[in-house]
Order: sequence, then structure tokens, then C-alpha cells
Amino acid sequence: MRRPFLFSLAGIAEGILLFVLPAAAQFTVEPKADILGLENEPVREFHASVRYNRVEGLFPRVELTLRPRKNAPLALTGNAGYGTASRRVGWGIRVSFKPSAVRYSQMGFGYFDDTFTNDKWLTSELTNSLAALFLRKDYYDYFR
Repeated sequence: MRRPFLFSLAGIAEGILLFVLPAAAQFTVEPKADILGLENEPVREFHASVRYNRVEGLFPRVELTLRPRKNAPLALTGNAGYGTASRRVGWGIRVSFKPSAVRYSQMGFGYFDDTFTNDKWLTSELTNSLAALFLRKDYYDYFR
């Protein structure tokens, strides 16, 4: 049986050497075994953010997402924040399902009591917050 050879060039100082080595079979990538059982552990994701607008003022917000295991299709998310100018608590809860057959889609339902805008396509939340804070120009329309 003939074995294929792998040729590689390596530069050493001023000369070039030619190495002839037997080539191994093509490598395969296999998933790492879950030795510690971490794939089945519940996953908790925590996020914190802050925004500023003319309706709520400074609005610090926290969000917690719970999944039964890593890459699980089902998730429960809750968030809460407080508007310093409006003196109101905004909160929300949602359940989402991400089907594995469709890569970038998500279905779900939720309930919230928060200030909302449909104008996020106009400019990002960060840009609008900075414009409201420093230029006193808020480009979003809000409703509850």
C-alpha cells in the first residue's frame, strides 16, 4: 500500500530546507464530550443597561434570561427598570421559543408595562440617548 507524502518548505537562516513527511489522514472535528454534565445545567444570562430620554429621564434596567439547558429552544426572560424623571417602574416578562429548523427566527409572547417606541428603526437607542442628554433633542415618539 502506498502512503501519500506531505511536502513542506521551511526557511532557515539563508537557506531553504525541504522536508518529506508521511501525511496523516484527513482530520475530523468531533464535539467535545460533556464530561462534567454542563450541557444539561440551567443557563442564567444577566444583562444591565441604561438609557436616557425626555419621558423617563435616566432609566437603569436589568434583565435576566433563564433557559433549562444550554442551547435550549425555550427561554423565560424578565426585566425591570426605573425612570428617574417619570418616577415609574417599567417591567416586562416574556416566554420565547426558538425552533431549531429555522435558524434566525424566534416566536414568543410577553407582557410588559414600560415606555415603548416604534422609532428604533430611525436611530439607535444609544444615539437617541446621547442626543437627548447632550443636545436636548429626542427623536423618538413614546407611548405606554
